[in-house]
Amino acid sequence: MKIIFDTHAFIWWDSNLTRLSDHALRLSHTLILSAASVWEMQIKLQ
Repeated sequence: MKIIFDTHAFIWWDSNLTRLSDHALRLSHTLILSAASVWEMQIKLQ
C-alpha cells in the first residue's frame, strides 16, 4: 500500500516520530510526497 503523507506528517515522520500515531507509523513503509509538499517545505524554511 502506498500512502501520501501531507507536509506536516512527513516533517513529523522525519524529525519527531512521537507526533505520529502507531497506526500511521505502521503504514509508513512506502512514503510518497507530492510536488506541493516539497514546495510547501521550501516556503516553511524561508
